[in-house]
Amino acid sequence: MYSQYGSVAGGPLQAQSGKLTSPVQFAELLAVPAVVSGVVLLSFAIVFRRDWEPVAIIVAFVAGASVAAAWQFRDIPFRLYASVFCFLGVCLSSVAMSVSYDMALAEYWRMHDSHAYANIIPSEPATDYADAGKVSFADGTSLDNANAMGFKDVHVYCVAPIVDELRAGVVQFWAVGVDCCPPRGGFDCDDAWNPRARSGVVVNDTTGRYAESVQQAVALYDLGTADDYLLVRWVADPVQVEDNLWNVGRGILVTGFAIQLALLALCALGLNVVLKGAAGFDR
Repeated sequence: MYSQYGSVAGGPLQAQSGKLTSPVQFAELLAVPAVVSGVVLLSFAIVFRRDWEPVAIIVAFVAGASVAAAWQFRDIPFRLYASVFCFLGVCLSSVAMSVSYDMALAEYWRMHDSHAYANIIPSEPATDYADAGKVSFADGTSLDNANAMGFKDVHVYCVAPIVDELRAGVVQFWAVGVDCCPPRGGFDCDDAWNPRARSGVVVNDTTGRYAESVQQAVALYDLGTADDYLLVRWVADPVQVEDNLWNVGRGILVTGFAIQLALLALCALGLNVVLKGAAGFDR
């Protein structure tokens, strides 16, 4: 199939027509890396959350195979360029996977694989819900905005106690957010404005900034808090938050794939222009 695109009398970079790509060849040059990238992206979307190693093996294998093919077919232009485009496709797909994972899918998979609990009373021990991803509180639950705190470290890390109508005992649950509160006595994060909101999406405090805010709130307002409290984003519908994360992550992958095809198409067009110029110069 590729023999007509190999070396000819004019040299390895010159095809019989004086250019590399007819419309059919142009489509073929994009189809091969598109299929390869599609396989890589699908493996990421389906397998990665359960086990990252197979995806890493697939990416490494395809990238290595592309480099090996480019070397083997270095004297056959069409195969050489198809191999290079496959390698570029794997690289661009890896970037799309990384962005999608960091911005949305890591949090989506964590929520999706965690437990959901309903009708929680805020005074219940937070340790009973340590494996939660989504929580819904009982009627009468609200945010104690008067005892909210914002700790500034480049960004403002906001916390507010989640309380029931009695507002007694130690704080077991804290609502959190970033850059959505004044230094003291206010909390406007996520759905705090919505009087119907009484649910949460559990947050992992990987930086310790929220813990610092909690400590400052406890010291300033003379509050009691559990040692193993739970941090949540205060939302009206945690299921909708989960769905939104999936849509964002999937959208990044699809957009990344489309951008990749556009970039490879531009590369193919540029390559065609260069080779046409080289063919004209040789004549």
